Amino acid sequence: SAFDEHVYVSWNVDDEGPMTDGGVFFLASADNGATFSNVTNLSRDEKDFGVAQVASYADRVYVIWGGSTSNKVESLFLVSSEDNGKTFDDLNVLDQTKLSNVRSPSNVEMIANGSDQLYIA
Repeated sequence: SAFDEHVYVSWNVDDEGPMTDGGVFFLASADNGATFSNVTNLSRDEKDFGVAQVASYADRVYVIWGGSTSNKVESLFLVSSEDNGKTFDDLNVLDQTKLSNVRSPSNVEMIANGSDQLYIA
């Protein structure tokens, strides 16, 4: 995701190996992608992660993920930042909607707008 000169990248690593643990990772750039921050692991539990999506507007950044083909989870996980991805709020677990429970989410999309609204599908 990008907004003005800020660029945000997030990805997941399913397999733990000798060089890295599994999880959802994040990088930010404040100079149109010329340089990036250090890698941040956004997931709090090595087994509760999947494919991540990023949305941004102004200085707000949102990262959401569900499960993956190799890692089934029963919730969506959302973190947000109000300082261009320098720090993130506590992990929010979204496991219910007004209509029903969230079941095995594996593909989630999201968009943020200037009215401080976040749309998740």
